[in-house]
Amino acid sequence: MTKWKGRAASIAPALLSVSVIALGAGLADAQTVISTELTTPQTIDVDEDVTVTSTGSVRLVGEDSEEAIDIDVEDYTSDVLIDGS
Repeated sequence: MTKWKGRAASIAPALLSVSVIALGAGLADAQTVISTELTTPQTIDVDEDVTVTSTGSVRLVGEDSEEAIDIDVEDYTSDVLIDGS
């Protein structure tokens, strides 16, 4: 046994890569991904990354004074990436 990022990890040759992958899987950041066409306003109420992919879009239908993506988080520190429309 050894420690990796503060957690116990097996160093058995067959399990080494599996252990490292398993430990890293729980460390990913939360993210909202929009990869299809949406036609209603989207409200983000947690501090997480927002990505609109090249196949995604937020097109408001019948909405006059609405934000397409409304981030309702005080002191938002995450990223917004718009690769779509």
